[in-house]
Amino acid sequence: MSNARACRLEKEIKAMARRRKSSVVVEETCVKKEKEVEKLRSEFVAKKTTPWSPTLSGINLTIKKGELLMVIGRVGSGKTSLLSALCGEIDKCSGTVQRWGCIGYVSQNPWIRNATVRDNILFGMPYDRQLYKATISACCLGPDIESLPNGSGTEIGERGVNVSGGQKARIQLARAVYSGADTYLLDDPLSAVDTHVSAKLMKDCVCGMLSGSTRVLVTHQVQYLRYADRVIVMEDGKIVDIGEPDEVMARRDLSAYAGENGEKEEEVGEAMDENANMTLAKMEEEEAKYMSQRELGGLVGAEERDQGAVSKDVWMSYMQACGSIWCASQSLS
Repeated sequence: MSNARACRLEKEIKAMARRRKSSVVVEETCVKKEKEVEKLRSEFVAKKTTPWSPTLSGINLTIKKGELLMVIGRVGSGKTSLLSALCGEIDKCSGTVQRWGCIGYVSQNPWIRNATVRDNILFGMPYDRQLYKATISACCLGPDIESLPNGSGTEIGERGVNVSGGQKARIQLARAVYSGADTYLLDDPLSAVDTHVSAKLMKDCVCGMLSGSTRVLVTHQVQYLRYADRVIVMEDGKIVDIGEPDEVMARRDLSAYAGENGEKEEEVGEAMDENANMTLAKMEEEEAKYMSQRELGGLVGAEERDQGAVSKDVWMSYMQACGSIWCASQSLS
């Protein structure tokens, strides 16, 4: 509409110029219409170049080294977009994003390779026995590895078809933990697991093994906000509140952001810890069998191929399928 009006005003200005009526009123009218044309043109160009509204706006955030920052908000409020912006995966309309060190990113949708459990966790890094055991324990993967037919050597199918959603989420989390990054961006890894498992992940992994690193955790589990150094509340792509957990809880009712899990995180119990210790003991026996288990647990075998000339039996079968010797001779000539 603005472009059409600008074109119409330009035609009126040209018509006035052709009449050559040099009166003060005509000159003032032309000047006003020229200014209006410039304004309409600029509005049209602005709408044409930016036909969408920014996903995030007004973000002014500084994260301290070693801080645990939790991000909460309703679905679609921009939590995942904030992590993507910190990774540099979103184009900036204005402003700057500065990062320090190596970043470990745990996405909301787990990405799993068609490889063994161990290869999915190592992800090309050298194998460190103690670090691997500590990572398995912190990510609550011990009982799962024990239940697999070949332990860590069990091959995961395409897109993780032979593991559950919670197992895929913890394998992806273990991959990030094993990498030893400086900053961890965790996009709601607690929502895919049970309540007692999420409590142990929060205690042993996020606040345990990763305690010396900078962590940005997106979560709907408001019962864990007390572990955070600061809490961010997001709405419509903007940070509407930020501060220490007690301050934010005093200013806002956070029950609307709560997930389905209740407040049973204290019911971790000693049975799970004992089960983890038994699993780690069994992993000691698994080390010597790992290479052979990789061969036994493979889902994809090596491709078979024959070399050399085509045998006479194959040609005879082809001739019989053609229905006549003449047809076969035509194909051979």
